[in-house]
Amino acid sequence: MFQTTHKMFLRDSRSMDNIDDESVHLILTSPPYWNIKKYPENPCQLGNISDYRLFLAELKKVIEECFRVLVRGGRLCMVVGDICVARKQGRHRVIPFHSHVIQLCLDAGLDYLSPIILYKIANVTTEAKRETYALGKYLGPNSIIKNDIEYVLIFRKPGAYRRVDKHLAALSRLRKNEFIEYFRQVWWVNGCRVSNHPAPFSLELARRLVKMFSYVGDTVLDPFLGSGTTSLAAIYTLRSSIGYEVEPSYVKSAKNRIRRALTRDNIPYSMVNGEHPESGIVFQVSEVPFRSD
Repeated sequence: MFQTTHKMFLRDSRSMDNIDDESVHLILTSPPYWNIKKYPENPCQLGNISDYRLFLAELKKVIEECFRVLVRGGRLCMVVGDICVARKQGRHRVIPFHSHVIQLCLDAGLDYLSPIILYKIANVTTEAKRETYALGKYLGPNSIIKNDIEYVLIFRKPGAYRRVDKHLAALSRLRKNEFIEYFRQVWWVNGCRVSNHPAPFSLELARRLVKMFSYVGDTVLDPFLGSGTTSLAAIYTLRSSIGYEVEPSYVKSAKNRIRRALTRDNIPYSMVNGEHPESGIVFQVSEVPFRSD
């Protein structure tokens, strides 16, 4: 049995001043998709910034905060997709969002590691303002290649590898088949649909990444919490978590989603500040049976 703590803040992750320097072991997130999905009107919502350069400048502030709170040797994993702009907006082109994120992270001081390619993730259409199967003339030359992939970009904060308690290291070991499957560069992982959020990623995807890049008892941060998937993955892999989200309806949805999951699986928990997310909703989860699968 193991006890973990999970905090959710209705706050802007461009300033995470309530997290100490170098206190988070893994950061796992998917930033808002620029100009693809309509997010609720909110002055703090990066996904609604119409100017792409300004969008990147504001995202850079979040990445710099991530660098500050991440422990030396810790990983940052970001699920991103490139952006296809339809011809009806002037000309067809692809905005290489993943490469721009890489440069932002390098500028912040992170080291870039081999990415994971996600094939056919069915959770968001990465074409700006248009959802369709393909672009161009059907069966004709010079049609447009369908955008079927997303990336898990993986970064490491420079510094020595951590020394971890032998017991926690043993609990954190992957099975042989998991290790072989997870550390391949191409994954086929189904997407998911969660009501009230336009672009969630799957619990299976989050669970894999948490197991790959953190130890039991570590703290995992998601600066764009959304529907709470990262927090759920942390709960079921015996990690603690911190999440930031600017949209009140998403925080409420994430809170209820976690409560339903804990109740369904008969996992004892207590909740503090459930009606005051600005101060941080806190779940104290206890007696979670260790799951290696």
